Amino acid sequence: MEHGPMGCRLCWRNSEKDQKFCDNEQSKVVNDPGYWGAPAPRVLILGMSKGNTQSDAMSKSWKNGDYDYIPYMGFRPRLLNVLQAVGLLPDVENLDSRIKKTEQTYGWASILRCSLTGRKPDGSYGASSAQVIPAMRRQEVNGWLTECIASHIGGLSRRTQLVVLLGNDDRYMRVVGKAMKDVFGREYEEHPALSPVVFRAGPRFFVHVGHPSPLNGTFREFLEGDKNAGQGKKREMARLGVAGALGKLSGRI
Repeated sequence: MEHGPMGCRLCWRNSEKDQKFCDNEQSKVVNDPGYWGAPAPRVLILGMSKGNTQSDAMSKSWKNGDYDYIPYMGFRPRLLNVLQAVGLLPDVENLDSRIKKTEQTYGWASILRCSLTGRKPDGSYGASSAQVIPAMRRQEVNGWLTECIASHIGGLSRRTQLVVLLGNDDRYMRVVGKAMKDVFGREYEEHPALSPVVFRAGPRFFVHVGHPSPLNGTFREFLEGDKNAGQGKKREMARLGVAGALGKLSGRI
């Protein structure tokens, strides 16, 4: 993987377009894949997909030299809070310093590299979990998700020990788990002690964490909640998963 816009057209083989409506126009996908950070990351951070804000920036800002500011636009401080809650980047004060071409440890992207939005009741397309998770479950988009996982996660460097997935909604975890099983088959394994937020596929661990979006109503609970219940319990399971993947509590990662 290389820092910069990606030329991937795997899901667009029979089309010259850069935008497509899927599943009877219930979903919209834009061909604008991108990747940021280390070419062979030790830790890979993956959102669900770019939404309208990041997709618009991909079509405009990177041409003006603003490419590094596209991922997680508008909620990077919240993302840093989430990562630090599970033991990552403890000494970092601003993610801008790590989401750049010179980064050597972390990689940044989304599990579905193209931009996905789902149809809202008013006919517009949005990128909140309420739209994106159902879109990922529908037949056509789900096929794209599986293709993306096979290509971009199946081909990861063996240096990548940990993949952090932004989103621990039970519905999202089921969607990702099914897609991973479809791709990795017997190599996919739920962690017997840490499920449902930790699993293994191939040689690496995958850990679900709370999503940092301002639309996530359980964000504060993930950071501060009771470790024995709800989002607080998921946080602690994720923290143990991170430590297990990296072989220690990640004070230097």
